[in-house]
Amino acid sequence: MIHFFRDEGISGAKLNEEALEIDRVGLQEMLVHLSSVQIDYVVVLNTGRLWRSDIVKVLIQRELKKYGCDIKSIEQPFYSIHKKDPNNFLVMA
Repeated sequence: MIHFFRDEGISGAKLNEEALEIDRVGLQEMLVHLSSVQIDYVVVLNTGRLWRSDIVKVLIQRELKKYGCDIKSIEQPFYSIHKKDPNNFLVMA
């Protein structure tokens, strides 16, 4: 089954820095859905549509990994949050 979650017109960088929460209704709905249904992949045009800052990237990846979910990017076909990328180490260390 396919579910669509949208944050139309909202930046991928939108973040409540004090609470370390992402202020995007569609993204929050998707994360709640992940907690109740087994989902293998979140499909996006590119990861820049999902996040625009390293903080948001880390928060989203942490939640997806918690539920065993990965990202399929149409414009980045080899991308995976589970790949060991040395660039990510500097951000997530």
